[in-house]
Amino acid sequence: MTLPLNLHRDPLNDRLIGVLSRLEAYDFSRVNDMCAAKFGWSAEKCHWAEMKLKQFLALMFLDPDSYHAPGVDADEYWHRAILDTRWYIGMCEDLFGTYIHHAPLATLGAEQEDYRARTLRALTHWFADDDYRGDYRLIETCQQCKGPTPATDDIVAHLSTRLN
Repeated sequence: MTLPLNLHRDPLNDRLIGVLSRLEAYDFSRVNDMCAAKFGWSAEKCHWAEMKLKQFLALMFLDPDSYHAPGVDADEYWHRAILDTRWYIGMCEDLFGTYIHHAPLATLGAEQEDYRARTLRALTHWFADDDYRGDYRLIETCQQCKGPTPATDDIVAHLSTRLN
């Protein structure tokens, strides 16, 4: 079985794999078009940033007990997605059952550094992307809302491979 989103560990949860497969397959082409127009990104870079955002959002399920910080390009990509409000709200409701907020922070403190370190551990734990093993840069002043949504809480309740 091929795991979605370039996972290299099986979470041993068929419902979760189904949700992550739907996230991987979700059409982000309109966001790719916006990033190409706004930043001059190539199609390859747009698809790369799309995958990084999808992997970041997957951490809500794979590491639900912590806040996480997106990568710099994933954050810019996320901003473009959020600006298309109807599409973004629909995507969030389709995949997560509720709106996923972007939570900007005014400053970077010790707690945010812990979230950033946790994010890198989670990304390298779950995903087979070499990008996370080098100098992958996480944004310093934003984070994702923590944990699963009420609509998806039961999916992660049975997650077999929690990050320690």
